[in-house]
Amino acid sequence: MKFTIAMRRRGKALGAFGVIALLSAVCANPTSATEKQTPLKPTAIISTEYGPLRGVVKDGIREYLGIPFAAPPVGELRWRPPQPYKKWTEVKDATKFGNQCPQLSRGSVVGSEDCLLLNVFAPLNVSPNPPAPVMVWIHGGAMEVGDGSDYPAASLVKQGVVVVTINYRLGTLGFFAVPSLDRGEQFGNYGLLDQEFALTWVKNNISKFGGDSDNITVFGQSTGGGSALALMASPAAKGLFEKAIIQSPARSMHLRLNQPSLKSVVARSTKVAKAVGCEQLRASCLRAVSARELIKQNVSYPTAFILTGTKVFPQTYQAAFESGKFNRVPVIIGNVRDERTFRYGLMQGGSPTNTLTAEGYKAELHSSFGESANAVLGKYPLQNYGSPTRALSAATSDAYMICRSHVLNKILSKWVPIYAYEFADRTAPVALPTVSFTYGAYHTGEIAYLFHGYKDLKLNPLQMTLSSQMISYWTTFAKTGNPNSAESPNWPRYGGDNPNFQVFRLPTAFTQSASAEDARHSCGFWSQTAYTFPGK
Repeated sequence: MKFTIAMRRRGKALGAFGVIALLSAVCANPTSATEKQTPLKPTAIISTEYGPLRGVVKDGIREYLGIPFAAPPVGELRWRPPQPYKKWTEVKDATKFGNQCPQLSRGSVVGSEDCLLLNVFAPLNVSPNPPAPVMVWIHGGAMEVGDGSDYPAASLVKQGVVVVTINYRLGTLGFFAVPSLDRGEQFGNYGLLDQEFALTWVKNNISKFGGDSDNITVFGQSTGGGSALALMASPAAKGLFEKAIIQSPARSMHLRLNQPSLKSVVARSTKVAKAVGCEQLRASCLRAVSARELIKQNVSYPTAFILTGTKVFPQTYQAAFESGKFNRVPVIIGNVRDERTFRYGLMQGGSPTNTLTAEGYKAELHSSFGESANAVLGKYPLQNYGSPTRALSAATSDAYMICRSHVLNKILSKWVPIYAYEFADRTAPVALPTVSFTYGAYHTGEIAYLFHGYKDLKLNPLQMTLSSQMISYWTTFAKTGNPNSAESPNWPRYGGDNPNFQVFRLPTAFTQSASAEDARHSCGFWSQTAYTFPGK
C-alpha cells in the first residue's frame, strides 16, 4: 500500500489537488522569460491606450510580448482589484516575455508580483476590414502555477486569428481573503478580477493589432477552463467576450458540490496570516510579508478558489447556469478520456516502483466514495484495467470530472449553442514523469494538438492530421460561433432529442451519441451514486 499511503500524505500536505508542489515541477517554467525568445525582425510600432510598443516577427507571425495590462499589484495595490497601468511615451520593447506571477517551481518560489502582463500573437498581414477574430487563452495550473508564455500560438494564428495569452495572480496572492483588506471594494477573487481586466484591455486595444474587439473568444484548459466558466457566470464580465471554449474544466465546475464560500476561504486565509506572523490580520502587516513566504503557504493552506457570494461572483455556477442568469455565449466544452492519470502520475513522483496495489485500490475507493465504495468496485473491477492506478483513474475521472461535465452540457444547452467533445487519443505524446502505467488521453494531453511546440512535444503524421482538424474547429468557432467548415468532419451541435459528441481519436474525428458517451463513462451509475468528495 505504498502508493496509497503516499497519496494520502501528499493530499493532506498539499491540499486542493493534493499535488501542487509536484504540479509546479511540470507546469511552471523553470527558465527565465529572457531565455525563451531571440529577437528577430521588429514589427511596426503599435500605439496602445498606455503607450507605444514594438514587437518582433517570428515563425511567420507578429509577437508582442510582456505587455502590461494593469499596474503592478505591489505595496498598497497587493490584494486590491487591478488598477490602470501608468502611461508611457517612449516606445516600449515588447520582444521578450515578462515575469511569471509568483509560484512554486521545483520546490522554490519563482516569479515577481509585477506580472500582470499579456502577450499578443497576430497574423503577419491582417486587413483592418474585416479584422481578425480574437482568442484569449487562460492557462491552467490549479490557479497555483503557470503563465501565458508557455503556449506557442503560431499554429492557431496562421489560421487567421489573433491569440492573446494572459497572466493573472495565483495562489495566496490571487485569491486571499481577510476582512482587513476590505476598502469598500471587492476582496478575494483577485485572479478572476485580473482576467476580467485583461479582457477589458483586449476590448480597448486589440483593434490596433488587427483584431476584432467585437469577436472575442475566451478559452482555457483545466482551471483555465474553469475560469472561462467563471467569466460566463460573473456579471462583471458581461460584454467582454462573445464565445467560450472550455477544456477539461477542473475544480470549479463540480456541480454537485458547494463552492467554497467567502467565510470558508476567510478561515483558510486567516491561517495563512497567522502562519506568516500577522496574528492581528492587519492589512499593513500582510502587505509587508514577502511574496515568497505567502506563496509557500499555498502548500499548507490553499486559498486558490473562486469565491461565491461576492460582488464579482454573486451566485454559484450551478445557480447561474440553471437559472439562465449568466453571460450567454456559444460554447465548445469537453474533456479528455483519461482525466486523472495526470494527477496520479504526478503523485507517483516519477518512481515506477511506487505503485498502487490491489488492496490500495480498494482503500482509495473507500477513502473517496465511502459507503458506495463496493458498488464502485463492482462497476470498475480491477481485472478490466491494466493496473490498479488505471482503474482508480477511470473511476475518479468519470465521477469527479467527465460525468459532471456531461451534466453541465445538458444545463447549458437549454440556453446557448453547445458543441461537446472528448479528446481520446491515447497515443498522445507525454511530458510527464515515467510511471508504472500508461497515461492514455491524459489531462493536458490535447494542448499540444492546438499549440504546436507546447512542452517541446512532437506529433506524428497521424496526430498532426487530428491536430489540424482540432485547430480548424477551434478557429472556425472563434470566427463564426460554429466549428464546422469544409476542412473537418461535421460536428453536430449538442442538444435536442439526439445530442452528440465529437470524438477526437486517430485517425480522424468522428461523431458519437451522447448516450454512448454517457455509457462509456458510466454516467448513469454516477447519477444514482452518493459519495463523498474529500478535496481530491
